[in-house]
Amino acid sequence: MGLTIHYQLAATGDEAHARKLVQQLRQAALDLPFQHVGEIVEFRGDECDYKQRAENDPNRWLLIQAGTFISLPVTPAERRRGVRRDMDVRPQHVIAFSTKPGQGCEPANFGLCQYPGEVSDPGFGKHKTKLKGWSWDSFCKTHYASDPRCGGLPNFLRCHLGVVALLDEAQRLGCLAKVSDEGDFWETRSLERLTKEIDEQSAMLAGFLGALKDAMGQAPGGSGVEAPIAGYPNFEHLEAEGQKLMPEQLMEMLKALARSNLLRGDAR
Repeated sequence: MGLTIHYQLAATGDEAHARKLVQQLRQAALDLPFQHVGEIVEFRGDECDYKQRAENDPNRWLLIQAGTFISLPVTPAERRRGVRRDMDVRPQHVIAFSTKPGQGCEPANFGLCQYPGEVSDPGFGKHKTKLKGWSWDSFCKTHYASDPRCGGLPNFLRCHLGVVALLDEAQRLGCLAKVSDEGDFWETRSLERLTKEIDEQSAMLAGFLGALKDAMGQAPGGSGVEAPIAGYPNFEHLEAEGQKLMPEQLMEMLKALARSNLLRGDAR
């Protein structure tokens, strides 16, 4: 949960062209007020497998985001039941870099990958991926840059607008495929709308967390249900505002779950 920018990059041509695009994007990132811009990393073959990386490997999250998946066929009956099957696809070649837009913000990774034309799995057999050229499908949660301890709204705007500015550069370079901005700034370029969205989402997160803790019978600061929003210095104010915004049906659902003891895990 939390306001996030989702984005896809795509390009055709050889690896020299892909490498040049990534280099140009990185240079644009260096020209932005990001907290940190990493070096370009390049991996091939088994080097692209994040599962072979230690938990504290600095490139592990980048390689997780470099992966993608394909949807597998389901029967009409399964489709009617909402069943879906996916198969992970590990890249064969990764050219990418990581950025840290600002304090509290998730890393924003950018790059281009090539994927195999076919993948196999013991349970699902062999399948064509239909993944051609170079592509990248990633996201950056900017929400928690709004934490007052990190600089509040000005810091959030610096991070969110910085990611959007880099996506603008990707569009100029001709390698931007798609953007989905939960703050609506990409589409509207409205700071007023973005500010309103981050305020409401923060309040909703705090309100939901508070209501969930109440339903579970937790004392403030108790363990069990945790979220970064709980650490905000103004959490209680946000919680009160969020309770006003929460749909009544959601509040009733939490109360019903509390009465059933399902949230406490001691139901029989």
